[in-house]
Amino acid sequence: MDPQIVSVGIGRLPGGHGFRVLRHRPPGLRSLWQLDGQRLAAGVRGVAVELHDIAGPIRPLLELPVSSLSPSSSLVTRAEQGQQRPLCAGLQVQNWDCDLRRGVLGAGRMEVGSLGMLIGRGDETLIVSNNHVLAGQNRGQIGDRVAQPGGASLATDGVIAHLERFVELRPSPLGATPARANVVWNRVDAAVARLAAGVGWQPGYLPHYQLPQLRRLANPVIGEEVFKVGRTTGLRRGRIVSVGDRLGPIGYSLGACWFEGSFTIEGLGGRAFSEGGDSGAVVVRSDGEVVGLIYAGNGVETFACPITEVLRALEL
Repeated sequence: MDPQIVSVGIGRLPGGHGFRVLRHRPPGLRSLWQLDGQRLAAGVRGVAVELHDIAGPIRPLLELPVSSLSPSSSLVTRAEQGQQRPLCAGLQVQNWDCDLRRGVLGAGRMEVGSLGMLIGRGDETLIVSNNHVLAGQNRGQIGDRVAQPGGASLATDGVIAHLERFVELRPSPLGATPARANVVWNRVDAAVARLAAGVGWQPGYLPHYQLPQLRRLANPVIGEEVFKVGRTTGLRRGRIVSVGDRLGPIGYSLGACWFEGSFTIEGLGGRAFSEGGDSGAVVVRSDGEVVGLIYAGNGVETFACPITEVLRALEL
C-alpha cells in the first residue's frame, strides 16, 4: 500500500458508498507508488474507491507570537480572539501555566485553540476542547489555569477555568504504519476544564452570528451540512464527506499520532472549513445538535472526533 496515504474513510461516491482515500503528495513530487494509486482507483475487493491527492500535511495546532494579543495588532482579526464575557463557544483559549512551564512564553510564542462547548455537571460547568488545546499534548497538570483569550501575562480576570482531566494522546513508534501492524490508535483528542467561580457563560455563540444554541448530541452523517465557529476563521459552513476514518501520521510535538473513528468535513463556498487555531471547535448541525470536535486539518479537509466518543472518553 502507498505509504503516502494519510486517511481512509467511508464516503458517498457516484453510484453509492465506498472508500474515500487521501494521499499526501506535495506539488512536484512524483510518487514511486503509482501502481498502487491505479489499483486504488480501480477499487478494492469490489468496493469503489475515490482517491484524492493533497499537497499539505495534517497538522494539529497553532502557535502565535504573544504580541498578536495587543489591541493594536493586525493579527487580532476576530471577536473570538479578544476577551469575551460571558463565555461562549468558539472563543480563543490557552493553557497559560503549561505554556509558561514549557518556555513557550519566554520564546515569544503561545499555543491557542478554540473553546468547544460548555456543559453543566451538577453545580459545576465544564469546558470541552482538545487535549492539545487545554492540556498541552499530555504536558498539562491538573489544576492548570486556562485563560481567555490568553497572552504573555495573566491578569486575574483572564483565568476562566482549571484543567480537570484529559484523554492521553498516544504516539506511535517512528515509521509505524497500519501495514506493519505497529500503529497505536487514538480515538479522540480531548480534554475538559472546570469553569472558575464567578465566570459567566451563555450557551451557544456570540450573538451577532444568530446561530442556534447548542443542544443534544448526534452522530455524523455523510453528506450532511454543518457549521463551526473557531478562534481563527469564525463561522464556516461545510459538508461531512466521510465517516469511520483512519488517518495519520499527524505531527504532534510529542510524536506522530494516528486516529480511528474520525470523520472528515470539507468547506463550502470555496473556503476551508477550518484553519490552524480552530482546533477544539465543535461541529454542529443546522438545528444546533453537536456531532463532533475538530482536532486537525490540512488546509482543505478538516478532521473531527465524534462528540459521543469525546464525552464517553472524558466520562461525561
